[in-house]
Amino acid sequence: MRARRQSIGRGLAAIAAVSETTTIRRLRPLLAIPPGRLRATLRATAIDWVEDPSNADPRAERNRLRLSRDEPDGTGPATRADLTAAAIAASARSIAEEADAAWLAERARVYPAGYALLSAGPIRPDALGDLLRTIAGRRYPPPAAMTAAWAATPRPATLAGCRILLAAPRLGTGWLVVREAAAMAPPIPAATNARWDSRFRLAGTPLPDGLTLGPLGATASTLRRTTDLPAAILWPMPALHRDGRLFAVPHIGYGERLNEVGARILFDPPSPARGASFHNGGVLMNDGPPTWANGDANGIPAPYVGAEMGDQPDQGLSA
Repeated sequence: MRARRQSIGRGLAAIAAVSETTTIRRLRPLLAIPPGRLRATLRATAIDWVEDPSNADPRAERNRLRLSRDEPDGTGPATRADLTAAAIAASARSIAEEADAAWLAERARVYPAGYALLSAGPIRPDALGDLLRTIAGRRYPPPAAMTAAWAATPRPATLAGCRILLAAPRLGTGWLVVREAAAMAPPIPAATNARWDSRFRLAGTPLPDGLTLGPLGATASTLRRTTDLPAAILWPMPALHRDGRLFAVPHIGYGERLNEVGARILFDPPSPARGASFHNGGVLMNDGPPTWANGDANGIPAPYVGAEMGDQPDQGLSA
């Protein structure tokens, strides 16, 4: 499906076997095992299973493509060709993401108040996309072409829900990345575990009634004696208001001290700037078919028997 849409790079690496949010690591250990072999394993161990009826719904493009191949066991030549392409793309993606992670670790600093500083130097477009995704509180990075265009000619810009500006000298040399004020969500009631702008979470002891959680906004101009942070950082910073009046800005220590009552405003976007490097659970293809395609003399997929779930010594899983 992605190849038909002319996806490139990351898009051709198929589904990730390991993915992360800021709170969990999601594992898909059976991606490399074809459905025919899974069913054979369940039959051999007398375990019933449930087929997801949506997988046979022809209204979905993925199902139409799967049904048109007539390879229900997932071991036919068309499926093997796709696996080969995905394994190659996944290997390239994994190498690139490890390089992106190293670049971010060296060049980027992400602050609890929801902004980042990038030191001066060449920009890796995909790493920049990951950073923008985090600062904007989004689940997916912006289009690669967008970040590549900016990386080729770095300049102050509004990009993917963020503002990129030259950093003030007191912050260092490089680029300041902040949330775009116009793209922020409106204030919300300051209830425990409330999430504002998909980026900040109010945790801990319940706060007094009548408070709202939202951006510091124009009130930032009144805090010049409290902090020397620039307005670009202060404006989208989370703050608590009551009846239109500023109650607290925890990240700069203004107002009521939330930690004294056991409450905190945490920077908690849906995606970290960089998690585990990509791995699609696919096989490394050699000159012949993948080893899991081997069945009995009649071509019936053999059940998998391993020491434990995820122990698949005969599949040649990529590292």
